[in-house]
Amino acid sequence: MILSNVSIQEALDKGWLVISPEPTPRQKTPQLPDCPYQTSAVDLRLGHEIAYFREGLAINIDLRRGTFAHLFGPNSESRTISAEQPYSLGPQKMVLGKTLESVELPIH
Repeated sequence: MILSNVSIQEALDKGWLVISPEPTPRQKTPQLPDCPYQTSAVDLRLGHEIAYFREGLAINIDLRRGTFAHLFGPNSESRTISAEQPYSLGPQKMVLGKTLESVELPIH
């Protein structure tokens, strides 16, 4: 199911969706033209830690043979990124990144 920006904000208000800290502003204003709530998405900020498969591995992601964490964990490297030490994502590469926000779907 895809939610609209209005539905996302309604879910936040009702506690069906929790984003902490909540991105602001909820709507564009002349003073704040960059709104993180798009038509059917919320822009989250990339944190400072990324993880990726080690170079030179021939990995076939087949979840019938185990969980992604079981495959990724021992075959990956982590790295801290910053403005001074960025990471250049190459073609056909996958990177997992942590966001500065946490997202929860509480069970009611």
